Amino acid sequence: MSDPTTTLPPAMRLLLACARVRTSAPDEAAIRAAIAAGPDWTGFAQAAIDHGLVGLAGATLQRVAADLVPADLLDAFAAVTEQARRKNIALFSELADLIAALDRAGVAAIPFKGPILAIQTFGGIGRRSFRDLDFLIREADLPAAIAVLDGIGYPRTTALTTVQLDLIHRIQGQEIIFNATVGTAIEPHSRLTCARWRLISTTRGCGGGRCRCCWAGGRC
Repeated sequence: MSDPTTTLPPAMRLLLACARVRTSAPDEAAIRAAIAAGPDWTGFAQAAIDHGLVGLAGATLQRVAADLVPADLLDAFAAVTEQARRKNIALFSELADLIAALDRAGVAAIPFKGPILAIQTFGGIGRRSFRDLDFLIREADLPAAIAVLDGIGYPRTTALTTVQLDLIHRIQGQEIIFNATVGTAIEPHSRLTCARWRLISTTRGCGGGRCRCCWAGGRC
């Protein structure tokens, strides 16, 4: 099977090679060879920023080829990573407080995405940027969870009624609630997928606008 990345610009191929927590000896040799060929560092840096891979790619470059990478680029990547780490630690602390408050009210919550994904998949809390905090609760615990969140600075601020908001939550499986004081957004989920996906056929080649491709505006 041919390598689909061969059609990508060299800077993007290098970024993909660096976007991993662990590297094998062949991986590291390939990265060093790509750098020795003289990549477009400006394009590389811009792609890393655009795809949220500054922390991950920077850590790989520092570990694998620090002697070949411009020092100012490594310093810039390190500065961005440190800034993200500080911000993410604060968000992680906020998440811990939220989970603890819900637990005291008897509401079990499972955090996911956000800092959890950064630590478990990216290998460090500063290696992935995120802006909100996601956690999963039971559908039956939604009223109690909303009451707890309101009490700690996360009110449902909208013109809709509670009944309407609860209905939207049950359809969407989640909602976004802001704490204006600390500037943090949270997303309590009661499901991992939206209920409307149940109405969309996954049959390929439906030709009638019923599959996910058609629903998204494409064609089967």
